[in-house]
Amino acid sequence: MQKTTDHSTALAALCLITSCLAAGPAAGADESATFWYRDGQQALRNAVELQADPGQARNVILFIGDGMGVATVTAARILEGQLAGADGERNRLAFEELPYLALSKTYSANQQTPDSAPTMTAMMAGIKTNDGVLGLGPEVRRGETDAAVR
Repeated sequence: MQKTTDHSTALAALCLITSCLAAGPAAGADESATFWYRDGQQALRNAVELQADPGQARNVILFIGDGMGVATVTAARILEGQLAGADGERNRLAFEELPYLALSKTYSANQQTPDSAPTMTAMMAGIKTNDGVLGLGPEVRRGETDAAVR
């Protein structure tokens, strides 16, 4: 099966739950050590002041950005900023403006770089499995056709 990626969907998708950080300075701004220290302190204050909403959620929307590791998201952030004529490193993607974000570490039972089948199986069933296997345990190998495999 060949994978295709809709880049706008991929950029809009990552999970939910971490701190809210302040947007970086405009391109060409003072970049002294004092500036960056103050910028970091402000980001920390913003994160500490973030308060959870005590109300009960009616719905939860979980965006799962398949293939959106840290390097991919960084590249997307830089490209979007540069295409807008700005400093790409300081750009923030739309989902990075959400108050809560999270990353998850995923790998399959038989290799470090997984495909989508075992990672979704782990998210939905709570068990790791092998690459190319969807919804079954790690004792099943890719291409297995025997229904009696346990």
